Formats: sequence, structure tokens, C-alpha cells
Amino acid sequence: MKKIKINVPGGYEIDKDKSSFEEIVFKKKNGLPKKWRELEGINGSNIHNDSTIYTMDYSPTDEQNKNVFPSKKTAKAGGVLLPMLLQLRDKYRRGWKPDWRSGDISWSIRLYGNELSVIDFVHSRHIFAFQSKDIAEQFLNNFRDMLEEYFNALTE
Repeated sequence: MKKIKINVPGGYEIDKDKSSFEEIVFKKKNGLPKKWRELEGINGSNIHNDSTIYTMDYSPTDEQNKNVFPSKKTAKAGGVLLPMLLQLRDKYRRGWKPDWRSGDISWSIRLYGNELSVIDFVHSRHIFAFQSKDIAEQFLNNFRDMLEEYFNALTE
């Protein structure tokens, strides 16, 4: 099998829609998008209402595809694990809601380096914040695997 290396000129990219094996077509890069529609198409995965993850090879950036995650891994984290963890978090909170302006301490689960830990915060908003250190540690111990998968997928 022969391989041909293509040197793409600076500021251009291969137009995959207009190129073939016999003819390579270049298009000018637009730079970083400033609006959703400027992506001109996305690849990734989304979640069906039965929690099945579907992968899409190329989709337009239209109203129907705003729920497409960049990968199957991020789709699972943001579309399956996050709703589950938030439901569980609210049960552990037992009605408590953080008041970020009060100056009260909340105990939050965070990923620091490669380790999940419980730490106290004042005025710093965290999605997995709890009313006591004991409750935060229980939550972390009981759902460590889900939390690790969630944080690792969304922070890569």
C-alpha cells in the first residue's frame, strides 16, 4: 500500500466534502468560532431518552444538535452520570441548599491532580457541595467510581 503525505498550506485545511482520492481540495480556515453556527458541523455523541448513547460522524450545527457531546465519554459523563449524581447529591443534602453569599462553609468534592478529596470552601461554588464534611465524605465514598469517571471525562 502506498501512502502520500500532503503538506497543507498555512491557513488552509483539506475540504473533506469536496476532496476525493484523486483530487485534494483546500479551503481557507476560518479561525476559532465566535458563534455556534461557525463550527459548520460537529462529530460526537448524544443521549437518547432511554440513556442509550449514539455516535454521530458529522452533523450540522443546527437547533437539533445542540445536545451533541464531543465524544462518547463526555456524553456519558454529562448526559448520564451528571443527572444521576445530582439526584443522589440532592438526597444527601436533605433539603439543604448552599448560600454562597453568606460566608458559611460548605464541604465540596473536588478533583485535585488525580485525587478526589473533600475540602471546605467559603464563597466558592462547587457542584458537589454539602452541608457537612461527614456527608460529603459519605457521598464521595459511596459514589467514588461515578465521580472519578465524571470528573476525568469532563476535565481532559
